[in-house]
Amino acid sequence: MKAIRSIPCVLKAAAMVCLCAIPGCNSPKAFSGSGGGVKRTIQTIHVAGVKGIGTSVVRYPVSGTVRAAQQGTTLAGAWLHPGMGGLAKANRAQLPPAGTQPGMDVASFEALLDRKLQPRRAPGKVSLLIDGPEYFSRLSQLFREAREPVDVQLYIFDRDDFAVQMADELKQTSRRVPVRVLYDDLGSLQAGHTKPKTTPPAGFEPPADIAAYLKEGSRIRVRTLPNVALTSTHTKIITFGPSLAHIGGMNIGREYLSEWHDMMAEVRGPVVALLQAEVDHSWKRASLLGDWQHLLPSGGNSKDRPSSTSASIPTEKGAYDIRVFRTKPFDFEIQKVIHLAIDNARRRVWIENPYFTDDAIVRKLIAARERGVDVRVVLPVDANAKVLSENNEATAAVMFEHGIRVFVYPRMTHVKAGLFDGWAFIGSANYDRLSLRVNDEANIAYSDPAAVRELEQRLFLKDFRASKERKSPPPTDGLDHVAETAADAL
Repeated sequence: MKAIRSIPCVLKAAAMVCLCAIPGCNSPKAFSGSGGGVKRTIQTIHVAGVKGIGTSVVRYPVSGTVRAAQQGTTLAGAWLHPGMGGLAKANRAQLPPAGTQPGMDVASFEALLDRKLQPRRAPGKVSLLIDGPEYFSRLSQLFREAREPVDVQLYIFDRDDFAVQMADELKQTSRRVPVRVLYDDLGSLQAGHTKPKTTPPAGFEPPADIAAYLKEGSRIRVRTLPNVALTSTHTKIITFGPSLAHIGGMNIGREYLSEWHDMMAEVRGPVVALLQAEVDHSWKRASLLGDWQHLLPSGGNSKDRPSSTSASIPTEKGAYDIRVFRTKPFDFEIQKVIHLAIDNARRRVWIENPYFTDDAIVRKLIAARERGVDVRVVLPVDANAKVLSENNEATAAVMFEHGIRVFVYPRMTHVKAGLFDGWAFIGSANYDRLSLRVNDEANIAYSDPAAVRELEQRLFLKDFRASKERKSPPPTDGLDHVAETAADAL
């Protein structure tokens, strides 16, 4: 957000252009860590430049043009958007009491969503898996017990010791059932050259290439998602046959096991067919033929997997509607639904997200607090990238001044979750330009009271207690505001 208006326009332009010119800027992790040296630089140029821009002209003449146009228009929008300029000076003493009104009528809100956005929806059930030990224990169990095809789509499949351990488990799984692994090319490259904070086992040497390691001695099929026009596929979905899937914020790597706070959702029922369709689309897009496959008689549709529809999957007793929202080229469902949810909330808006650079959302949160909504935001003490940590400080200062309760989680929280009265919203999307308008993302939403209560009690109330609430605005300086301005490009 443009928290102060005194930054020279030329400085702002330079910051945004430089950041967006950095290969790998689609990943905040690209700004952190070290390692790789010349080899990392060469590989990054190859993935971002040769493959992401050069080769994609040949493989993706249509969709590549669309994605390039999307990058340009959204970056121009970040430049032209008024940001926080013109905000009235806050007077916390005059704000109405927070959280005293009844919540919105969720059924009416979801009817509004169906009219305005027409999201895909199907019955299902959601249960939460919070933090690495709980999640990866469950994931390993499902790999061992798999009797249906397994598809793994991630932003990052790292090559540290824990990622190698999970790769070995997938190799075992591939001896029983078909396994496909799909990950973002540039995201995984950058992560693979970033050293984890915790020490790996003595003598461990990472494989040179995780794709080659996955395929070696196994039946796993691997594809990397190209960074066409420097866009990324940030979605994390793992499916285990037609009626069980995971979706959320976790990739496979040591950070997600023990260093970061994060969450996945286990989803059961017909809604899994909608998540499987996302994976199938990504698998198809990552094929060598790219856009040209649409000229084939089959249209590039794979015959190696039986397709399922939501209607063909049995519905469990007690299932409820789950809606799937996406960010795709010029289809900004996730951003639109966040705006609608904040605008319609009457009692509470609770958000936990590590990267908070979208000015429009901050403005809407301020407006919600001014009408008496209990607005709370959980941010990490360290956003794992200096420019984003500085941005969070500047953002937190503005939010605090306008009566929003800001909680600082004691370590990196990578959780992407929101509670809007009785409506829950979770998935892979950050609250930044890349997730809301550039990269491919997938989130789910639901309003079942018991499932919403699980998110409230197991995540938000627990994290409020674990965090330190700001009792005064964080100190900021010129560098914070420069970083905040630069972060608008991310």
